[in-house]
Amino acid sequence: MKKLSNTYCALCIFNLMCLFSYAQQKKDTILLREVIVSDYRSKNASENFSQLKIDSATRSIFSTSSMSQLLLQQNACLVKSYGPANIASLSVRGSTAQQTAVIWNGMNINNPMLGQADISLLPVGFFNSISLQKGALSGYWGSGAMAGALNLQSAAQNNPGFVVRASTSYSSLQNATQWVSVNFSSGKWSSATRILADVSKNKYNYFLNDSTIAKQAHAETYQYALMQDVGYQINSKQQMGLHVWLQDAQRQMPYTLSDIKKQDANQHDKIFRAMLDWKLN
Repeated sequence: MKKLSNTYCALCIFNLMCLFSYAQQKKDTILLREVIVSDYRSKNASENFSQLKIDSATRSIFSTSSMSQLLLQQNACLVKSYGPANIASLSVRGSTAQQTAVIWNGMNINNPMLGQADISLLPVGFFNSISLQKGALSGYWGSGAMAGALNLQSAAQNNPGFVVRASTSYSSLQNATQWVSVNFSSGKWSSATRILADVSKNKYNYFLNDSTIAKQAHAETYQYALMQDVGYQINSKQQMGLHVWLQDAQRQMPYTLSDIKKQDANQHDKIFRAMLDWKLN
């Protein structure tokens, strides 16, 4: 009983001593303001993965060419091209075309049925920025970007003035291409118009199985495309943009060496893409 009373007295003395303890009442806590870190989602993707950017000089040289010809010349990746007047697809790091996304102004333009894009129908002169990102970008652009993404940007430049650019090319295959770009900006409005006309005969010689020389037939291509970009600067922080892409391509499929009957095969592609965006800085 005596031991219990001593313990009780010790607890009471300890509680009384706590009343005179001021150590916890000192204001030593520093309140820090929150920090907000923000950045563009596509910019983070380009910094974390290997990226190849096509400069403006190269884009100017290939303004009348297709994306497949540009990437082949730059050795950017493996391009599976089936020759003139045929489709071409991307292969990044040994992947298939279904695992590489083609992005136009943030929108995936891969064919929803085939899961891939024919890059022979992408005119180089239509885009202000071209970059090829290599890596697992599914978190940014969806499941179709397991191997990488081809980013294409088109917009009206907000530089005051009126600028007209034109280019034409002709090859020994009797292929002729014309490209025109008209840019206009005044005040809050800006506009960019790009037109492409491609008439390719694709007349070339090849060797048959018996080493005789033959000329390719039924390989003509007729392609016409128009892209219109319109921008409106609402204020210093807001901007709206309208993008319209029209394209019509008619291609004759060349005969193969095993095609005995020489049956004519044709492919007709009609493309209409439209986009309205609003940017807030």
